[in-house]
Parts: sequence; C-alpha cells; structure tokens
Amino acid sequence: ATDISSAALAVARRNARQLELEERVRFCCGDLLEPLQPAGQFQLIACNPPYVRRDDLEGLEAQVRGMDPRETAPL
Repeated sequence: ATDISSAALAVARRNARQLELEERVRFCCGDLLEPLQPAGQFQLIACNPPYVRRDDLEGLEAQVRGMDPRETAPL
C-alpha cells in the first residue's frame, strides 16, 4: 500500500491490524508507485487518486470537498 500521506498510511495500518491482515500488506510512503521501484510483481494494484482540481475544491459541497485530500489534489 502506498500513499503520499503518512497519516493516511497510519489509518491503513490500523485497519489492516484490525482485520488481521498486517502480515500480508507492505506499507510505503511516497507518490503512487514511486516507493515500489524497482518494479516487482504484484497480486493487486488498486488506485484511488485525487480527482478534483485544487482550483475547484472551494466551489464544492463541504461533504465532497472533505473527501479529497488537499496535499495531493491535482493542480
């Protein structure tokens, strides 16, 4: 599991521990696939990148705005 946010990785680690999956998941802090270089073999790649442009965030409803992390919002 990779994320640019160490706080998001902390939540993911906690969730994995609660689900008794922490031995099956490797957590790496960095941008998308960068921490996984050199590329190896993977059983699963799932991606949920930020999808709201930073300039558009303020015009959205608070519930929607709060779901897209600002530190990773596209320009």
